[in-house]
Amino acid sequence: MLKMGQGTIHTMIQSFARRFEPVYAHLGDLVKHEPVTHCDETGMRVTGSLNWVHVAGTATYCYYWLGRSRGDVMTDATGIAVHDHWPSYRCHQSEVHHAFCLAHLVRACQGLAESGETWALKMADHLYRIFRLDQRGLPLPATLIAMVEKRYNRLVEQGLRDHLQLAPYPKRDCESITNRN
Repeated sequence: MLKMGQGTIHTMIQSFARRFEPVYAHLGDLVKHEPVTHCDETGMRVTGSLNWVHVAGTATYCYYWLGRSRGDVMTDATGIAVHDHWPSYRCHQSEVHHAFCLAHLVRACQGLAESGETWALKMADHLYRIFRLDQRGLPLPATLIAMVEKRYNRLVEQGLRDHLQLAPYPKRDCESITNRN
């Protein structure tokens, strides 16, 4: 088995990127303008420093880049960006509609449920049910959509009622979020 370090892989990718810059740039433009793009990032050490591997994926394309900050997200995108709750996406992707990733929403609900909030488990279950309905690929009757929306709205209202007494999270500006590693 061939073993390579992350630095070697990074150097190979950079060499490839220089030779294929026009193709790479075109691929990035294609991804930016797809109807739906899924975005994510993960930390990686490069020569001892924390960097971030970013990905923007669609049904057809997958585009990767290395950033020095978690906030080095794709800019100038259009369409719908599906991502976690990381604020940089909303700060730097003002021309897109934002959709939060189901896995992150369910994980947040599970965290709330572990702290005793029963509505959150019901919401996680409801989100999975919606997902399974969508996965069938069949048109949904208007009555079913209305029922799903009604239950969703009831659960949101219950969650809001449960949180009215909590202090709001402090707002941060986009600049402080973007420059954080």
